[in-house]
Amino acid sequence: MEIIARKFYYLIVLIVFIFTSCEDNSVSDVLIFISPAESVISSSPNEVVAMQVNINAINGLSNFKIYQKDQFGFRNLVKEVLLNGEKKFNYYYEFLTPEIYYKTSYLIEFEGLDVNGNIGIVARQIISNPKTKLLEMTSGHRFYSLISNNPNSYNIRNGISKVLNLNDSTEIDISDNSVDSMLSRTWTSPAKGSFVLSNGFDYANATNITLFNSFVAGNKLVKVNNLQKNDIIIYKLIVNDVPFYAAIRIDNVVDFAGTENDYYEFSIKK
Repeated sequence: MEIIARKFYYLIVLIVFIFTSCEDNSVSDVLIFISPAESVISSSPNEVVAMQVNINAINGLSNFKIYQKDQFGFRNLVKEVLLNGEKKFNYYYEFLTPEIYYKTSYLIEFEGLDVNGNIGIVARQIISNPKTKLLEMTSGHRFYSLISNNPNSYNIRNGISKVLNLNDSTEIDISDNSVDSMLSRTWTSPAKGSFVLSNGFDYANATNITLFNSFVAGNKLVKVNNLQKNDIIIYKLIVNDVPFYAAIRIDNVVDFAGTENDYYEFSIKK
């Protein structure tokens, strides 16, 4: 896959050069100007690249399109605007860099068509080059049995314990699943996150890339059962179309007689 991406990368560079060389042609019937002006833009996974598009057409515009080519060469229409002879058109476009943790590139083509069938095309190449980042750890996180009067759920994103019935489910990343005096040792995600039990994960040296790769390679679960001390769980939640990941290590599981003081204690890396 990386070899294919590398070949496509060089093809994209050639295409961008051709399109860019035509961008400042003042005799063209359709002129397209993009800000930023650089033909190649660097980005990172999950980063938004904003582009301002300004089009001038002597004879008036009939159509505006945006195409995207991914690292495999597939060309997809992502936006089309029908116009009524306007001689100027402005459009603000945001590209969310896909979450792929190896170097890859994307070609965004902006196409303007005038009422006489003349076409102007300008392209921007976006290169995604992920940077390795060590994850930060916090410890001492705790929540209690579902039938305890203590906080029985947790928001991993904010590091705050919650009470399941007093909060919107979107705020509850993980919750206990107990139904009687015995601690269930089972977690669910009312926020509709996913779990991967990954006890082979290198928690001590965890990075954003190893976290992502471990989740992708693992068996996705809607709940995790039989939790034990030192278990490691990779958690993923989509928030406003952006994925959130965390690595959770169980530091202690306490199951006293009764239910009031049964709890899980854990560390989080994110």
